[in-house]
Amino acid sequence: MGRAREYLHCVELLRQQLEPTDPLLVTLFSPLGLVGLWCGKQAIPELLAEPRAVSHQVLGALGALVCQLAQECVRLGADGIYYSCWGQDVLTDSEYAEFGVPYDLAGLVGARDVGLRVLHIHGALGGEGGALL
Repeated sequence: MGRAREYLHCVELLRQQLEPTDPLLVTLFSPLGLVGLWCGKQAIPELLAEPRAVSHQVLGALGALVCQLAQECVRLGADGIYYSCWGQDVLTDSEYAEFGVPYDLAGLVGARDVGLRVLHIHGALGGEGGALL
């Protein structure tokens, strides 16, 4: 998990320092959000320009990583997940439905046992007409 280990170590240290009743909310980025953070927002449509199978493979791997990270955050004492989604303003509704929604949900599966989930959406809602899903 690379740098994720450092992130998880921070969650663990914070949980140890906080009172048991203090809520700990951690931020996780969606798979498209990770692409945008690491490579710039313009990389999101560039990823989709690849053969579909490659795009889905990359996003599937990132979705699995986010899911695992969420599970570990919860295991280490996170009370909630602040889930940051990207891509809605640079993709069409149909592209986001295919390349965003399934992988956003895959990442969120890891947070299913946590008490609080906050969805934060970056950019405009929907590329074609404002519809998110």
